[in-house]
Amino acid sequence: MPFIEVLQENKVNPGIKVDRGTVELAGTNGETMTQGFDSLGARCQQYYKAGARFAKLRAVLKISPNEPSELSIQQNPAKCLLKQRC
Repeated sequence: MPFIEVLQENKVNPGIKVDRGTVELAGTNGETMTQGFDSLGARCQQYYKAGARFAKLRAVLKISPNEPSELSIQQNPAKCLLKQRC
């Protein structure tokens, strides 16, 4: 029996992390930007067909008296998700 079916049979809703990690954001003091937003819709369709029923996307923000910078906030995709309900 495929693993996804074992999960579903046991009333477990499988999910997946859809971001593709982070990269350093140029012009900042080591802040990062989450990757993977560009092809998110197509990948989510594939994940759903494979059995995933929820997804998570992270944004890693550096917290200090001077951070996160406005650039970091603008460049991370979580802002778009909250603002536009993408």
